[in-house]
Amino acid sequence: MDLKKAAFINAVGKYSVVVIQLAVNAILSRILSPEDYGILAVVTVFTTFFSTLSNMGFGTAIIQNKSLNKKDIDHIYSFSLYVAFFLSVVFALFSFVIAWFYKDGIYIPVAMLLSISLFFGTLNMVPSGVLNREKNLYPLLCVLLSYILRQQSSP
Repeated sequence: MDLKKAAFINAVGKYSVVVIQLAVNAILSRILSPEDYGILAVVTVFTTFFSTLSNMGFGTAIIQNKSLNKKDIDHIYSFSLYVAFFLSVVFALFSFVIAWFYKDGIYIPVAMLLSISLFFGTLNMVPSGVLNREKNLYPLLCVLLSYILRQQSSP
């Protein structure tokens, strides 16, 4: 795959994420009441923080290290499974802290549901890194768009 085509596919992937997020947020702001949209916004801040923690740079490391074999990638994926489980449980328990801080129990079920999305998002970093390393960008674009749609539609 030549450089121009790869750059175009990456640009489409990145900018389509922004467009989808804007569209979903615009639709949600029209559908939800201001109180419900505020709840969603609060939990999204914490979800974004935990998603950033879950990234840990493994995807980038997989892309840059061309000498990784299947066994190494399997070990990294196993480790990411443990990290995904740990962070999801911590985020689910953190929902009680959020509910206590905002003095509203509605945050507990919303954050617990989003902890499931966090789990699968964390598991997604290794396969995405492998697809990126192999420059297999069409499936990567599909994975990225489905992840964004799932994350935006989970609340």
